[in-house]
Amino acid sequence: MLILSRGEIAARARAELERRRREEDTKQACEESFHTFLRHAWKQFEGVPFVDGWHVQAICEHLEALAFGEIGNLLINVPPRSAKTSICVIAFNAWVWCQPFDAALPRLGPQVRFLFGAYSSRKAQQDAITCRRLIDRPWYRGFWGERVRITPDRDNAEEYDTTAGGARISVGIPESLGKGGLIRILDDPQKSDEPDAADSGEKKIREYDEVWSTRGNDPMQGAEMIVMQRLGVSDLSGHVLQKGNWTHLCIPAEYEAARHCVTVLGLPGEEYEWHDPRGCDEEGEPLPLPEREQRNGEPFWPERLRVAKYPNGEPVPEDDQAREWCRQKAADVGRHAWAGQFQQRPSARGGSIIDPAWWRLWEGDYPPLGTVIVSYDGATGLKQINDYSACTVWGTFAGPNGRPQVLMLDAWRMRAPFHEVLKRLIASCMDARVERHPDEQTRRLIPGIGEISIKAAPRWEADYLLIENKGPGGHVAQEVVRLMGNRRWNTVLVDPGSSDKVARLQRVEHLFENGAVFAPETAWAQAVIEEVADFPKVRHDDYTDTVSQALGWLRGRSVVVTREEFDSEQEDALLFRREPEPLYDV
Repeated sequence: MLILSRGEIAARARAELERRRREEDTKQACEESFHTFLRHAWKQFEGVPFVDGWHVQAICEHLEALAFGEIGNLLINVPPRSAKTSICVIAFNAWVWCQPFDAALPRLGPQVRFLFGAYSSRKAQQDAITCRRLIDRPWYRGFWGERVRITPDRDNAEEYDTTAGGARISVGIPESLGKGGLIRILDDPQKSDEPDAADSGEKKIREYDEVWSTRGNDPMQGAEMIVMQRLGVSDLSGHVLQKGNWTHLCIPAEYEAARHCVTVLGLPGEEYEWHDPRGCDEEGEPLPLPEREQRNGEPFWPERLRVAKYPNGEPVPEDDQAREWCRQKAADVGRHAWAGQFQQRPSARGGSIIDPAWWRLWEGDYPPLGTVIVSYDGATGLKQINDYSACTVWGTFAGPNGRPQVLMLDAWRMRAPFHEVLKRLIASCMDARVERHPDEQTRRLIPGIGEISIKAAPRWEADYLLIENKGPGGHVAQEVVRLMGNRRWNTVLVDPGSSDKVARLQRVEHLFENGAVFAPETAWAQAVIEEVADFPKVRHDDYTDTVSQALGWLRGRSVVVTREEFDSEQEDALLFRREPEPLYDV
């Protein structure tokens, strides 16, 4: 029998108190920070060491914002093998449940009901089993076993419940019918090795719209997240971005300054911007565009994704190992897969008359505008197989050397009844809105179509409204003139002639290549850029038609010219010309 002295007993007691204090500190730290929880929980469910990175911290920060009610819809686009499933689908569920119940924070606590989906039920349930194992680990049960208890009567891969009323339901998207959750999470809704035909994307979008999007338990308190890699312009990510009410965390494998990611987090009145740190200084402040462009190509996870040898077997210098991983991976998967799955900039196979890199990024307020045109392309019906009614707005301005250039000011597309499209079109001509908005001051009644919100300080008013003179175009033009006349802008029917859509876009290709076309860094502008890049191998070409129509019309009137044409005009203006001699003596 071991007999301890009084000093030894006291030392053991102090050691035990210190151990309990450390454990309590760890428990508190894990509850307060999802990233801290992830670091400690990782070895409980993953067989590889935890490798941190700024993108891991960014995902954790955005998931915390979702849980605390700062954002409602979160879309995360990240490259393959970036630990997205481990973070978003396995650890996040366990972290939410370990929080103490607080009525003011309904998305936190063991009472939260989750609905998880994936491209198949099997995939969703495999992840559910991994999460269940984490919850059953002695490490987790030692901290939160009293708070998180799984009911014995419902504990299987498809669904397991907590005694506090929470649940985790894991299904494929179609199988979610009849089920629901306060927090809905879709991880990889489409397999990357599925055929990339347009019908595949359309099917996933239809399943999402008709089934998954209706599965929210509480429209006021609920939240939704989609985490995936981009597989095509018409994939689910592209679809939800068109809705405009999603926070988009986009992390390309290699940094692209023109697509610098910015999100807004925080509660109302306490909002702050998150920036891709590859485009920021040491203080976290975003760099000016020219300095950000010097960082193009910086890898997203250099701590883990790197190679030690070049393809020829030569050693790679340590400071180039992460970039070399990107180069070798891009060569392995091909240009199309690299652009979509890794750069989150999908393109169609066989497209690219217009290289997306030719668009120039516009930052800040819009410049003083010259000619403003609204370009409209009408749909022939409301069915899913029809194109949308689409509109882009363009303004010309003088560049630094006086050269005329053009900036895309706005874009939208919709499938809606004629009167709703007409209302939106007239509003676009006046930089107005069809819905109420905080910056409105007055509302104007347009006889025959209703009210629009007039902005306190509209950024433009159209000089010309261009409508293609085919299909429903003539009817649209007649209605606009009937309602508005030509008092505010000229309505012009544009005859496309005998040239096809490809030829019309090719005629303005050199304007892009010459750097004369600008677009702001917005989700709607990115949708236009991606569709134009994929043309003609794209299911819907409505945006593309408005772009070629607008730029072709400006080009035909020499409102926008190439660099060579402008330089030639400048040289001609400087030439000395002798006064013509009179034909007869005076």
